[in-house]
Amino acid sequence: MKVPRTVVEGVLAAVAVGALVLLAVSLRDGESEGRLALLATPSTPDSAQFGEVTSLAAPAVVQLVRSPSVLDTAAKAAGTSPDRLAGAIAVELVPASGVARISVRADSAEHAASAVAAVAKAVIDADLLAPAARFRLSTHSPRPHR
Repeated sequence: MKVPRTVVEGVLAAVAVGALVLLAVSLRDGESEGRLALLATPSTPDSAQFGEVTSLAAPAVVQLVRSPSVLDTAAKAAGTSPDRLAGAIAVELVPASGVARISVRADSAEHAASAVAAVAKAVIDADLLAPAARFRLSTHSPRPHR
């Protein structure tokens, strides 16, 4: 039985692409990412200024996570330097939701999880939204990603 040339070429191309993907994945730098989400919640059930305070103060999270005190604490947890960690932190503010997603890249899943937990704790402890609101963890443990 003779196999058409196009089938053979297609199979060879698929094998070559698969080998390239495996090679690319194996050569990755081994960096992991820890993620946590913070949710702004009203301090009291009748907190009339919750939406206004949250929309005005939540953007300060981006600056807070890169402040020296937060970087020092999180760098110790991640086993790295504050300067290196500053470039490894990302904050995504989800519009009109009161959600701040924080992610930290590190050399291992454990370091990434420890660092993002330390950063999230610092944001919660800073109480940026007081007295109308406060941040709380919407996910209880950091989710590591490769």
